[in-house]
Amino acid sequence: MRAEKRARPDTCALWSKAVARLDYHHWDNEQQHIGLWLCISCHIFAGRVDNDMVNKYLDLKGSIR
Repeated sequence: MRAEKRARPDTCALWSKAVARLDYHHWDNEQQHIGLWLCISCHIFAGRVDNDMVNKYLDLKGSIR
């Protein structure tokens, strides 16, 4: 069964930049219609945010002196 997704726009939701390829990023498998169409760079970034890697990076960065 295919997931119901929001309509695909022409631009990345974060950059508002037109790109050749957009990936659909959702964060709840039960509600896949709630998500964003993102360029590859933003999709990778969103996955890292969802996995708390951004906060881990900021913590590590702040601990190095």
